[in-house]
Amino acid sequence: MQKKFSLFPRWSFPLLTALLVTPLVAEEKDDNASVPAGHSAHGEAFDEGPRQRAYLMKGMPKVDFPVTTKKPKCQAFFNQGLGQLHGFWNLEAERSFRQAAVIDPNCTMAYWGMARANLGNEKRGQGFIAEAVKRKGSASPREVKHVDSLAKYFNTPKEKKTERAEAYAKALEEILYEFPDDLETRALLTYQFWANSRNGVKIQSHEAVDALLQGVFKVNPIHPAHHYRIHLWDYKRAGRAVDSAAVCGQTAPGIAHMWHMSGHIYSKLKRFHDATRSQEASARIDHAYMVKDRVMPDQIHNYAHNNEWLCRNLATIGRVREAVALARNMISLPRHPEYNTLAKRGGSASHGHRRLLSTLEQFELWEELADLCESGELEALEDINESRRRLQLLGVAHFKNGRLKKGEEVIARIRPMLESKLPPKPKKTAEASKEKTKVSKGKPDDQNATVVAEKTPDTSNEKKKKPDPKEVAVAKKKAEERKKEEAKEKKRITFAKNALAELKVHQLLALGKEKEAKEAVAAAKSMNKVRRAQAYLAVGQKEEAAKLAASLVAKPPQSALPAAQAAYLLNAAGKPKEADKAFGQLRELGQAVDLSTPVFSRLAPIAERLGLPEDWRLKLKPNPDDPAEHPFPDLDTLGPFRWKPAPASSWKLPDSTGKRLSLADYQGRPVVVVFYLGFGCLHCVEQLQALVPKMDAFREAGLEIVAISTESKPELSQALAAYEKGGDAIPFPLVADPKLATFRAYRAYDDFEKVPLHGTFLVDASGDVRWQDVGHEPFT
Repeated sequence: MQKKFSLFPRWSFPLLTALLVTPLVAEEKDDNASVPAGHSAHGEAFDEGPRQRAYLMKGMPKVDFPVTTKKPKCQAFFNQGLGQLHGFWNLEAERSFRQAAVIDPNCTMAYWGMARANLGNEKRGQGFIAEAVKRKGSASPREVKHVDSLAKYFNTPKEKKTERAEAYAKALEEILYEFPDDLETRALLTYQFWANSRNGVKIQSHEAVDALLQGVFKVNPIHPAHHYRIHLWDYKRAGRAVDSAAVCGQTAPGIAHMWHMSGHIYSKLKRFHDATRSQEASARIDHAYMVKDRVMPDQIHNYAHNNEWLCRNLATIGRVREAVALARNMISLPRHPEYNTLAKRGGSASHGHRRLLSTLEQFELWEELADLCESGELEALEDINESRRRLQLLGVAHFKNGRLKKGEEVIARIRPMLESKLPPKPKKTAEASKEKTKVSKGKPDDQNATVVAEKTPDTSNEKKKKPDPKEVAVAKKKAEERKKEEAKEKKRITFAKNALAELKVHQLLALGKEKEAKEAVAAAKSMNKVRRAQAYLAVGQKEEAAKLAASLVAKPPQSALPAAQAAYLLNAAGKPKEADKAFGQLRELGQAVDLSTPVFSRLAPIAERLGLPEDWRLKLKPNPDDPAEHPFPDLDTLGPFRWKPAPASSWKLPDSTGKRLSLADYQGRPVVVVFYLGFGCLHCVEQLQALVPKMDAFREAGLEIVAISTESKPELSQALAAYEKGGDAIPFPLVADPKLATFRAYRAYDDFEKVPLHGTFLVDASGDVRWQDVGHEPFT
């Protein structure tokens, strides 16, 4: 499958995407080789996924599932893979199982594990379980049952997801009946009950499933199945899983997602400081792993989910600057069409954009919002609703910042959205119906009616013509499409009306027209509650502002922001007593708030009135559920709070003339480094040819290209000479790496099968890898 390229936002990625995206012809196999260059000799399922060796990692779960093998290392990697499966770390689980298969190719359960790591990827999962079935002749009865039940699951069509989910759970239960002391099958069964609930199979008894889990914890109190227990109770009774939340991360301290899971329970229980701590641990562990093992962030399928939730919880407890910094970091992460694009909901770019815009709005960071929008960092999304929201907030920011002209420019951009863009509905012409109506209205003895009736032929006995089904279907489809377009238009016009109503308020206030602004506030019915209250204050309607402020804390607030907003607004409205009460609520919630943020710094007069110190925050209480025998680690020891690129490995290699070229030669300039598999690889040559006509545009964008070949210097020289005989030339350097040392250093190498892989890397001016793609096919 052809791959396409997209760069990270801090580069001019629209231009560079255009430079790099070029269609390749379908891949052709080398007639002299049974397997195309870069592909796996074991089949299509092995082409994708991790192709670099596994190692026994620190902080993995302590699990034991004896499998048929005489190789202790094979058993060790199998156990590691199973533990990683329990932590939903599918990428590394598959890598561990692949390593187990390399050590012992006949280990049936290693292939079972690869299939389990691909439950969400039917095609690859089927390929792996087929390999397990081939080898089950040497497996134990328990292993055979596991393989057969998973094979049946994969071989049942997805359309029967409910039936196959139930059947798989029953099969696991049968295995447990025969092997009641098997902790891992017991844990997998509890997971399956929960997973089935997402496929239309209701959990009949949460207590019964919990009892199964307690059987696991009785033998192994820190089994990673605490993860499954959190999922079990998360949406039912979160408080039941507090004890699991307290130890989930400690059961697998090296798996980021296991720390994140505790945040589920703490968030549900409104214990946001505890949730944030767990999710921050998750982020730091992920970042340390990514830098060490040269993995791009969104290759981990649940990475963006954790960081989005962490951003929300940071904002909830008032750690505003860190929430903004993390959201900006998410936006800046490498973009990849498979893992992370602005259009891909659930990726870091999309999540980060939404979190950043929301945080800047909530905490009234208007200068920053305007700057980030205008710089392109907060770019317009393909999601039309988010783009409209961004545009409206940009207008608010300009007026709040005193940039009247720019605010009016936003109004001018929104105003055309009020106009209808749909063609008018076709008018119905029913002359016959009109005539019929006239006849029916006439009296029985009316002469005209009689005349018309005489002229109308009697067709009562004739067979009525049936409408053409195709015409009916076309008409119905057109009507449905029209209805959808009308709904879209209504939404657009409603947005425009509401946005313009609010922006008019800010415009009039910026112009000092309080009387007109007062009328505009009354008309802006959908205006944000806090901004509406601020507008009331600006036009002297303090009582109206106080009412809105009081509504923010009518129920005990669960986060710092509404209490801070209410305290400020009530104080400004001349309600000091009520303001002091709201401020007291804030102190109970805001032990970690960022006092430098305007929404908190403007509360200094209230603190002073109450005789409180400049830092009025209360001391954060420790988590009462932290187990003494499994203490929570120091966050700073886990890894960096935000992702940062790993340094590129240095290299020095000869070109076709023998001249040595090194990465250091590009210091201070960004460079695209392409790893290709020699001129004997047809699709590699096509990749190089696709880059040739765009070299000038690359250089104009400030980028260089260098390509590293698997060929020796003489082979490279000979191949280039033959290529140039046809009148073609390659305008960027090609260097030789016949020993594949550089391929290995950049992990453009299959450690399992000992073959080089295609790779494309973007190394920035500082020598850090900002983007990469490694795989069985070239990337352009």
